Amino acid sequence: MTNFRETVRGDCLVIELEGKLDASTTPEILARLLEKIHSGQKYLALDFGAVSYMASSGLRMLLVLAATTSELEGRLVLCGLDKTILDTLDVVGFLPNFQVVADRDAALACLEK
Repeated sequence: MTNFRETVRGDCLVIELEGKLDASTTPEILARLLEKIHSGQKYLALDFGAVSYMASSGLRMLLVLAATTSELEGRLVLCGLDKTILDTLDVVGFLPNFQVVADRDAALACLEK
């Protein structure tokens, strides 16, 4: 089961993901996040600090979120990724599609520019 907690800071929405991002969890998470983005919260920081696993469906979710925030002139920043997830993004060639920073404070600093 993957949950997320959200915190709003100014125009920025911080989502703390927790658990596994796989085919059983990402459709609901993606739907909920797209709803938030389309309702105006288009500056999004995803905190992966408590994510234990990410499957290909998680990669797809990230691509959809990046495209959607970009289309709406928003921004997506990823933070708290462990080495395994970073390596996966790199190996599949997705890493250049994302702004990746170390932690939530750095993500918020990027979004608040």
